[in-house]
Amino acid sequence: MRSALLIGSICIVLIMLFLMTFRLGTLFTGVSDQESATINSIGQPMDILENPISLPHKAVLLVLDQTDLLTATSARFVSIGFAVAAIVLFYVFVRAKFSARITLFGSLVFCCNSVFLAIARNAGFASSTLFAACAILLALQMYSNPKGFAGKGWMCGVLIALGLFSPGAGLILLAAAAWYLRRTVQTAKVWPLLSLIPVFALPVISLAVLTYGFYKDTNTIYAWLGIPNSL
Repeated sequence: MRSALLIGSICIVLIMLFLMTFRLGTLFTGVSDQESATINSIGQPMDILENPISLPHKAVLLVLDQTDLLTATSARFVSIGFAVAAIVLFYVFVRAKFSARITLFGSLVFCCNSVFLAIARNAGFASSTLFAACAILLALQMYSNPKGFAGKGWMCGVLIALGLFSPGAGLILLAAAAWYLRRTVQTAKVWPLLSLIPVFALPVISLAVLTYGFYKDTNTIYAWLGIPNSL
């Protein structure tokens, strides 16, 4: 049974990768306005610090830009990478609560739809927003259970710190923290101090970078909260 489930999972992963990458650079002629805006937003490192929204995504694109590898197709591959990471985080998040079979089907519902594929294949920042939501949810779930591997605190801190740069991530974190406030306080008393430090220190660093961006351009606050320019 386990071998059949493993083989089935591998086949599903291969099918998903095929759907995400099939004729990625030739299926549509030209580049959409959103993709052009994404590629043109990559300037110098200081430009990204002054507008740190979707910073992890921009950082990868900046590396490609500095090595003259940034094209519409390569930018789409970066988006696919964040989408695949979101699927993995979602799978781990659900697996902690349900059986392998339910988790597998739940992950299929999450990623096997036209909206997800459109987001994954587009060079915009939406795929990293999916990644951020899954990262924050998984980090909070891991935080609520202090037992586990030695680097669990670092992993929680990194996931939250990376997720905080995406639009709406701050509201997700605040809502989840308020919902689990009592449990969060109780769990903090159980965590070893050295493991608990990165859980809070790394997100604080991200918030400091975001605050600098808010200082340079106050409109960045609205983008970070996920408020559109035109309702």
